[in-house]
Amino acid sequence: MPIGMERALEIALLTCGQSADQLTKQEVDAELDEVPAHYEVELEDRSGTEYEYRIDAYTGSVLEYDMEQDD
Repeated sequence: MPIGMERALEIALLTCGQSADQLTKQEVDAELDEVPAHYEVELEDRSGTEYEYRIDAYTGSVLEYDMEQDD
């Protein structure tokens, strides 16, 4: 059974060290028909830093991570 979108968001927040109230953007998309099944999580904080995660839908492991700072 998949971990769910809320848990994927929690994992991304823990990984980036931000709390939900520090963010201006929080998006979670379920990509359960892809291999491996995963959630794509996009976050942005008030300084414009964007965080993107691919989180395994069954284990909760972070498969990919990217961070871009606004210039």
